[in-house]
Amino acid sequence: MVVGLVNPSLVLRWSKKPTRVKVLGLWFISNIGIVIIGAILDVVVSSDDYHKTTDIEIKDSNNLDKNDTLFFNQNKQSNMDSSTIIEQQKIQEHKQVLIRELESFEKGIDFSSYSGSNESLQIEIVLFSEWWKLIERSEHYEDKEVMKLSKQLKNKVQYNQEKELPRIRKKYCKIVKDAMWEHDIDVEMTSDNIINITGYIFSRNKNIKDFQIKLNENLKLFRFKQSRYRSYDEELEYTYYTTYDGLDSDPLIIN
Repeated sequence: MVVGLVNPSLVLRWSKKPTRVKVLGLWFISNIGIVIIGAILDVVVSSDDYHKTTDIEIKDSNNLDKNDTLFFNQNKQSNMDSSTIIEQQKIQEHKQVLIRELESFEKGIDFSSYSGSNESLQIEIVLFSEWWKLIERSEHYEDKEVMKLSKQLKNKVQYNQEKELPRIRKKYCKIVKDAMWEHDIDVEMTSDNIINITGYIFSRNKNIKDFQIKLNENLKLFRFKQSRYRSYDEELEYTYYTTYDGLDSDPLIIN
């Protein structure tokens, strides 16, 4: 710049008429060009840095997504494993209960202890009900051994229930007969599970209804087919209630 101002011909060798004004113009244009080139280089460098940063961020984001997915899958698998373990524990516990009840049948159950009163007969019915509930719960487990044990228990329960219900009905009739003797009411049971109740008070329909209401729950529980009311023994007509229409082997469940 300084040399050009002193001797313009040294800078503007291609010009026929070199002057200081032309030197100044050339200096101005060259500075603008440098600024523009610098700006372009800055943009290019910034752009490269941006892409590099973006690539790093994308890679980091992809790594995070992969880590999140891996964690989710591991957590999901862990929950599934925990659920499976809990379910297997429940199955094993249920098997043990079934085995214990089957062993009690094999050893022999003394049902004669459930005989002294109406309450003791009801307790025996509750016992059968609990066995049936256990069998019913077995259906919720998709396990071959559970199904096998449950079927064995069902056969045992049905067999003993068919034996015990006639005995229970007979005992119940005796309990009611002894209680009603002083009221001049006679109670008998026929071989087809019908209970006959006879007394002069049953000449009134209200007395029949009131008496049936008191007995109805037990008559259903012990599976009497009918209850029949007469005012005297030789009376041909009677009032009856159907209390149970089924088999002694049917599931007996008290809710």
